[in-house]
Amino acid sequence: MESTPSIEVDSPVQFLYHEISMTIVRFLQKYILNFFLWWYLIKGKEVAQNIWRFLVYAFIYLNIRPMLSNLFTPMFQDKSWTGRLVAFPVRLLWGLGGLAVQLVLVVAGLMLLLAYFILPILPIIELIYYIA
Repeated sequence: MESTPSIEVDSPVQFLYHEISMTIVRFLQKYILNFFLWWYLIKGKEVAQNIWRFLVYAFIYLNIRPMLSNLFTPMFQDKSWTGRLVAFPVRLLWGLGGLAVQLVLVVAGLMLLLAYFILPILPIIELIYYIA
């Protein structure tokens, strides 16, 4: 345990008040401040990286880029007129549907990240409103 600096005390009440206030300051510094540093700097970076990895994985899994880049090439190497006719709407719908799903995932990921960063602040805001 850390030693407290010596102070001139006039009464035991003043000494007790000083000891309690120093204990509270040590508690706030050790647990509360370190929690916010851990939540925002260490775990915040990790959560943002995980959300980004999920979005990249979803983009790759949905196969959007190859579908849109091969929009006019025949499917299954069927170079006939019907093969080209079938390939265009299938790839177009697949690409547009994948982009719509990706957009929903991006919005959900940003909302999740925003909620993660706002969540620890809500009890402090509620405490301020309760006191005021």
